[in-house]
Amino acid sequence: MDQAILKILLYNSEGSTLDFKKEDYKLGKNPKKNDLLKDLIAFANHPSNQDKYIFIGVKEKNGMASEFFSIDSPLDDANYQEFVKNSIEPELQFEYQNFTHEGNLMGYFRIFGNNKRPYLFKKDIKKPGINQLEYKQGDGYIRIGTSTKKITRKDLEIIYENRFKSKDRKNDLKVNPIIGIPKKEFYDIGLRYLDIEIVNTSNKSIEFEVELEVYKSDDHLLITEKEMGQILRENHQNSISIFGASGPFIDVTDPFFTSKDNGDSIILSDLRAAQYRLAQRDSITDVFNQNLLLRVKRMKPVRGKIIIRSDDFTDGILEMDLTFDIPNIAQQRL
Repeated sequence: MDQAILKILLYNSEGSTLDFKKEDYKLGKNPKKNDLLKDLIAFANHPSNQDKYIFIGVKEKNGMASEFFSIDSPLDDANYQEFVKNSIEPELQFEYQNFTHEGNLMGYFRIFGNNKRPYLFKKDIKKPGINQLEYKQGDGYIRIGTSTKKITRKDLEIIYENRFKSKDRKNDLKVNPIIGIPKKEFYDIGLRYLDIEIVNTSNKSIEFEVELEVYKSDDHLLITEKEMGQILRENHQNSISIFGASGPFIDVTDPFFTSKDNGDSIILSDLRAAQYRLAQRDSITDVFNQNLLLRVKRMKPVRGKIIIRSDDFTDGILEMDLTFDIPNIAQQRL
């Protein structure tokens, strides 16, 4: 399971962007199947553009996850997608994933990228089995704290006011790829680091979360600082056993960053809950703290993609392709 998602499950409390459910949402003729529609609409209509989560198989205590349970008959994402698409407009963006935690098969819904509020029922929704009207066409709900309430005219006025007066700020950020000189222990074995600089070009501060994906190639080798540190640590221990006493090995691994190897690429993300914040006309260099290392085989560019999320991106997330040009490392050193 993604460590960032696990951190939300274990350390965040229920609120306007998080809910815990002990039992999963049933479809078919289950009398409570429409609860899913109501809950998804409510989260999507909340004014925050950050991702929202509903965890399944969780009992809460004082708003925090306290016990975990297995789902009896889990459904897949396609079942839920079809049901929601036929019932809600405009199209609501979400995904459903199953995962295992402490031996329990659980699941979560991630509601994301929904900036075309309000989200409403596109048709009359009847309760299964008894053919009774449960939600009328045009009805909507909104999440307020840990509660869900029916959308009022005042709510709609606020939603439309925010939607049309807010300027999307993607163009305020500039992203510069970096290939640089790493720490001495890595430079001495022919490695470089790969990172990014983000510049706020506007006269207004901005908060955001960022994720970097770098694609593998036969032209280069990608390895995280954690993996390289483990190799150096093992070599250091072997040298002690062969040659006797040696100086201490210093572990330089950064505990705040995590990486995921997808086979064709490596994804870097930040485990810290706090967002990055850039003041007006400010910048941050080495966003990922030089945690991705590079060994060049051929002097060809490295390809990647950056994903940035911010409440100031009213039209959705920022995705940008990146090209890391390989510099002459000898010239860099000078």
